[in-house]
Amino acid sequence: MNKDSHLEKLVSVIIATAGRDSIYKTIKHLNLSSLVPEEIIIIIPKIFRENLDYDLITDQNIKIVETNFKGQVNQRIEGFKHSQSKYTIQLDDDCFVEESCIKRLVDHAKSLSGKFSVGPIFLDKKTNLDYFRLVQHNKSLTNPRHVFRKVFNKILHGKTYFKSGSITKSGLIVHPRRFESHLNLYQVEWLCGGMVLHNTKDLILESYYPFEGKAYCEDLIHSEFLKRNNIDLYIAQDSICIHDYEQIQTSRDPRLLIRLWRLVEEQFHWFGAMKYFTKLTKRPLLNLYFMNAFNIIRLLRDGLLRHIRPNSQHLNPNTVCHIISGLGQGGAENALFRQIINDQSGTKHIVISLMGEGLYGKKIREANYKIYTLDMPRSKVTLNGSFALYKILRKEKPAVVQTWMHHADLVGGIISKLAGIKDVYWCIRGVYNGAMLSFNTKLTIYLCVFFSYLIPKKIISNSFYAKDSYQKIGYKKNKMRVIQNGYSDLILTRRPNARESIVEKYNLDPQLPIFGMIARFDPFKDHLNLLEALEMLKNTRPFTCILVGSDISGDNEILVEAIKNKKLENNIILAGPTEEIDLYMSGIDIHILSSLDESFPNVIAEAMICGTPCVATDVGDTKMMLSDLGWVCPPRNPILLHESILCSLSDYFDQAESFKASHQEKCKYFILENFSFNKMLYSFNKAWFME
Repeated sequence: MNKDSHLEKLVSVIIATAGRDSIYKTIKHLNLSSLVPEEIIIIIPKIFRENLDYDLITDQNIKIVETNFKGQVNQRIEGFKHSQSKYTIQLDDDCFVEESCIKRLVDHAKSLSGKFSVGPIFLDKKTNLDYFRLVQHNKSLTNPRHVFRKVFNKILHGKTYFKSGSITKSGLIVHPRRFESHLNLYQVEWLCGGMVLHNTKDLILESYYPFEGKAYCEDLIHSEFLKRNNIDLYIAQDSICIHDYEQIQTSRDPRLLIRLWRLVEEQFHWFGAMKYFTKLTKRPLLNLYFMNAFNIIRLLRDGLLRHIRPNSQHLNPNTVCHIISGLGQGGAENALFRQIINDQSGTKHIVISLMGEGLYGKKIREANYKIYTLDMPRSKVTLNGSFALYKILRKEKPAVVQTWMHHADLVGGIISKLAGIKDVYWCIRGVYNGAMLSFNTKLTIYLCVFFSYLIPKKIISNSFYAKDSYQKIGYKKNKMRVIQNGYSDLILTRRPNARESIVEKYNLDPQLPIFGMIARFDPFKDHLNLLEALEMLKNTRPFTCILVGSDISGDNEILVEAIKNKKLENNIILAGPTEEIDLYMSGIDIHILSSLDESFPNVIAEAMICGTPCVATDVGDTKMMLSDLGWVCPPRNPILLHESILCSLSDYFDQAESFKASHQEKCKYFILENFSFNKMLYSFNKAWFME
């Protein structure tokens, strides 16, 4: 069973075929891949050679092997014997790889040790949905909604809940889902035979399938023999293969009775193969008999419904419509923009602003995403705007509406329900602090408290602290879910020589510590708390502190007066707003956040991902973000803030350069490992489409 481990080629693809026309498209996709296989070995029985047009297969990497026997499994095994590469991919002749699919599978293979096989996620070519979402029983097995379903799962399938990619006691499969994990690789119990990457030295080269004709349940039986050879099975959820799901599930005969008969006939063929698998894996046959009966009833029901309502499927099952109050400069607006432009999952995003286009609306449009603006006044609802929103939603027919912040939650949520959209998700981006909010905003929030029981499917908060604050005022508890903000060093990373640039730009003493606080001037940010702490620090240690953000300038009379009163004119630099966030985050030595309240402060993570440690007040999820890599003190306490700043100097700034470099790396990788951008994207997609 083992092959020579010193193989020069990297990838061979084995295609067992009877000469269907789809094979030409399959080959075309392979040769347009970012990693083109060195070998494409086509295995075809001699009796089917007339089905294959050899003149259409002229690529140099193609090798055709004709056999005296037929049968997909045995043809594939014959192809395995001809593979001359380190990795061998089995591929059906009607599966079309996306451009990066093979490269990502190979990259994952290189990251694994031991014996393994890796499969991609299959998407339906018609709907662009993965098979987990297309097959109804998957959700019932992974997330049963009621007691009856849980009891049914326990009795028939052996457990109440199942993970995706598992096999139940009755032999029913749970398809791998695309958003199972924020990691791109996860382990499963079976792999779909349409496409699998193997280590060539670990291929199974003996026939394991005892039936003739169509290879029902071949992938389950193959997976079982792989596991018996101590081969671990993985799904790479960032690797995509396109297939026609309807083709393998239903007969397309327009005659209802013929179609139903063929459905039942196929079910009995499937049952024979499943009976063999059940005995092979020592599962109870009784469970299989009951499952087969339920399957026949379900297939007859679905066939009838498809005949009665042929066009009942949702037109845009992969579309998310985001409704937000406005798209000016702000944290929620930035989070929405980063989320949609970096989402590589295939989800289609549409954005609706209740007000105007703003800064981020322009960026979204320039990135070629569809955007609508309703031009409503701030914090007000107009009849024309509401009707326009209703018409847009009826036109776009999104599967999901995601609203952002309170006014959009209320207005967008109500109108989405009126437009017939069931799956509405709210989004909370900050803590509830009634003393700091206007009357209109508080009224909107308390209306949301009432409607939280009626409208949203889930209420997504970006921090545990914010979730708790809204639960306390009455938001529906069991609907609330935390998805913390995500970050990537591809979006923001440490800029080389940034400190030298800051020193030169402001003519600073390079030996002195450079503090910074990047935040707009706002009561929540409590700049006066920072200034009081720095006034105490000035008496013992020279320093510079650069303040960056909106309304941080000489025109801000309140801020300028406070700096003068504390005699900090020579220590404080008012840099104002900037587009060069990476310059300041990388150029300062220590970032300080003196807020009196926060939810999930982005600036902490942004500073740390640039390698800059932070001193911060203990608000929101800050302590969770800092771990043991920063310094925390209570809010509204300048004395303890001053002490934390002193600790940051002795613990970090005054240490050797090698120690500081190591600490910077720890800050960066802590954020990337615990608050990754991929984790956030997968969590949103999983909430929208899988739960």
